[in-house]
Amino acid sequence: MPILDDLIELQKLEGIKTINLNKKDEISYIIKKISLKKTAKVKEIDNIKEEIHINEVELKDLDLSVESIRVKIKQNEAVLFSGKITSAKEVAFKSQEITNMKKHISEMEDKSLLLMETMETQQTQKKVKEQELNSINTELTTQESLLPSLIYNDEELITDLKEKIPQDILREFYYLFKDKGGYAVVSLKDNLYCGGCGVNVPGKSQLLIQKRELVRCESCHRFLYNYR
Repeated sequence: MPILDDLIELQKLEGIKTINLNKKDEISYIIKKISLKKTAKVKEIDNIKEEIHINEVELKDLDLSVESIRVKIKQNEAVLFSGKITSAKEVAFKSQEITNMKKHISEMEDKSLLLMETMETQQTQKKVKEQELNSINTELTTQESLLPSLIYNDEELITDLKEKIPQDILREFYYLFKDKGGYAVVSLKDNLYCGGCGVNVPGKSQLLIQKRELVRCESCHRFLYNYR
């Protein structure tokens, strides 16, 4: 196989490799962004869970306090109506004490109701955040599933081609490949012009190109070839 054909094949393989690497970098960047979004969402959910837990503990404490005060009210009412208290002043004191405890219970029940409403809102928020997290996980899985298809498996072919091409030509090829955006070898346009820069190719050079010999554009220095 002429060196020119090796260069054409090498350019094709290196082009695919470059595209795959660029796509891999792009997807890896997207995955990183999604992962950061996932971490933030998990933190949001954890914060809501912590708030719910704090409210649950406070609600339980309120329930225990209410129950304790109710016991005290029953005890005071038992004493009040037992007939053992004869002093009007003491009766008034006990009655006021019972009234104050009932008022305290009412305040704590209002607070408990507010806590339950808050927790209901928090549970709704948590559910929404968890749904958002599920969507993020789906998006992350989709992007991660694309990576295996971008694993480049033709490195051995590239190595074989590079071994067949003289080192000086190989160096020029890779210089042009990088400098000319992946197009170190280009075909003639209309059999007359360089497919890279559009400069007219001399007739003598055209004949050599037809013979698959190495010819470079006098302007952009790319290697030239023609379709058979």
